[in-house]
Amino acid sequence: MNITKLNSQVSVSGQLDVSMLDELVKQGVEVIVCNRPDNEESNQISAAILADAALSRSLEFYNIPFGAQGPTKEQVHEFANLLKTEKTIHAYCRTGNRSSNLFNAATQLMDQM
Repeated sequence: MNITKLNSQVSVSGQLDVSMLDELVKQGVEVIVCNRPDNEESNQISAAILADAALSRSLEFYNIPFGAQGPTKEQVHEFANLLKTEKTIHAYCRTGNRSSNLFNAATQLMDQM
């Protein structure tokens, strides 16, 4: 699994599968955020399956999916609120780029507050 640490709180990656959750737990992750719409690719694991697997490992799971158009203001606010919890977060999408962009937008929003 190719993980990019954005700071001490947030990491991102491409699509997760259930087996990867155990490694994230070992790394201290507390929250999983899905930024990938279901059915973006035919073989992709649904957010619901990953949510169930995450919850069974005592991870919080948030589904904040968006496509190439970028996140809505509400989605940026939702992610900013997760950042405020100071919990360790791992966000994923197809490549990690959308998740990184959401993190950047949320941190900019927090800087303006």
